[in-house]
Amino acid sequence: APQPLPRVMVPQIHSRYFSDDASFHVPWPQEHQIQFKFSRSSGPGGQNVNKVNTKVDIRFVIGDATWMSNEVKERLRELYPNRINALDELVVTSQEHRTQEQNKHECFEKLRDILTEAARPVKERTIREGLTEHAKLNRLKEKKKHADKKSSRRWD
Repeated sequence: APQPLPRVMVPQIHSRYFSDDASFHVPWPQEHQIQFKFSRSSGPGGQNVNKVNTKVDIRFVIGDATWMSNEVKERLRELYPNRINALDELVVTSQEHRTQEQNKHECFEKLRDILTEAARPVKERTIREGLTEHAKLNRLKEKKKHADKKSSRRWD
């Protein structure tokens, strides 16, 4: 039988993670909505590298995430196709540090960045046709100045 995963605290949203001037809501999962997996890291660790499970994987099924809007789910699939596996799970991994706690923190930082990017509203592009009035006037002024310079060279 597989061993149960250890309980891990999910950091709550506070000012360190999101600025007060954010004009959009960034979804954040509860502790029971995330799966954690720990394994041996290929990174630094000295003698511990072959004994301690310091690599951290955080994953959740995007389709089952009721705490996230459908628009954010679609943006996640669009922006991060390489982080989503065949089971529709978003997988965030960290093995950069020597301790499991530091790697866990790094995973949450990465997850925060991913969710923030996916929740950010897409700007509507406005395509202007032709020149503005100011640009037209400026072009005509420059054209007149150039014509005056050319006409001043004539000997008539």
